[in-house]
Amino acid sequence: MKEYELSFLLKEEDSAPVKMVLGKYNPTELFEGPLVKVNLAYPIKKQNQAFFGYFSFGLEPEKVIELDYELKLESLLLRHLLIKLPSFIMKEERRQTTPAPEWPIIKRREPKAEAPMLTNEDLEKLKEEISL
Repeated sequence: MKEYELSFLLKEEDSAPVKMVLGKYNPTELFEGPLVKVNLAYPIKKQNQAFFGYFSFGLEPEKVIELDYELKLESLLLRHLLIKLPSFIMKEERRQTTPAPEWPIIKRREPKAEAPMLTNEDLEKLKEEISL
């Protein structure tokens, strides 16, 4: 039995289809992260928004390929990523430190202060100062 994490993007705000597929393989210690609505950087299957979620669970390595194949057939699933977690990540610590992700807020740069407009007289004075 090894620890895995499945992250996914769904078309709808309902992780039940993914839970049903996972349930067929009898995972142990299933932990579900919150679903978060995200704007996609580029359209995936003609969708500009999706719901991001993840599951952490234990599963026998022989079942992983079958699980991955079944997830590819799920129509509400836009994308998914199934990884084996490193053994040094502690289960309890991971569960306590996984709040809903806070997306970084990109601050816009303040525009630089514009130089004051020069009149023709000011330009003539500068021209004289330079030529001296």
